[in-house]
Amino acid sequence: MSGGTADPCLGISGCSGAPNLFPIPLDPSLAVNGFTAGSHPVASGNFAMWNGTITSTRVNGVTYGVTGLYTSAKSTQSITVTFTTASGPVVLAWGDHIATRPNWGNTNTILSVNGSSYHTFLLGVDGSGGAQDQQLDTGAVIYPGSITVAKHATPQGSQAFGFTASPAPLTGFSLTDDGTSANTQVFSNITNFTTYTITESSLTGWTRTSISCIDSDSQASVGLQAPQPGSRVSRSGRARTFDAITRTTRFPRLSR
Repeated sequence: MSGGTADPCLGISGCSGAPNLFPIPLDPSLAVNGFTAGSHPVASGNFAMWNGTITSTRVNGVTYGVTGLYTSAKSTQSITVTFTTASGPVVLAWGDHIATRPNWGNTNTILSVNGSSYHTFLLGVDGSGGAQDQQLDTGAVIYPGSITVAKHATPQGSQAFGFTASPAPLTGFSLTDDGTSANTQVFSNITNFTTYTITESSLTGWTRTSISCIDSDSQASVGLQAPQPGSRVSRSGRARTFDAITRTTRFPRLSR
């Protein structure tokens, strides 16, 4: 079973009330491959059982059985759950978890994988019974993107630079490069992945010298639409984070 709001007892007569819980053991392959709880936090979880009590998740001292390597295109981890019951039906439930970027880093998750290529399934009970396959659709998990705009002015001062931004959750704003965080605007928690447009208004006496945009995931420069007057940052993407920097210089006017 997967999904934080699913009801494992739905439609099952005799399944109700609070379940008996048993901790899901950590995968020992994590430590072997250099992943520790300190460097890469792993979400804790429990097996939940109705009308039964889990007594062990180990067989002959081994918690997990591994088929294939994590570095290969396909691998399988299996775990044996031992339980006792006095009456049925016995319902066993667990939740699937996709590693998130805050825990594992921008490039160490499976959010960029399409389809439902990750499965958890029940092989059988007491060596028999039909298998139940549960697919984990990465497309159902949305990790918010963000857009950060920073303004650098030469010289620094109290001059405000105006920007228009759309669609929502973006909205118009102004930035002041006075040596504080007032020169930065962050739009976070973006879950609607479409094209967003940010346009800087032209300002008399100031000349825009450069504009750049960085994909925070890859640290690669991405293309921009930057007409003059006024510069525009227009980007779209799935679960991406972009950092845009615009630089403007005030040149002295010559008088006769």
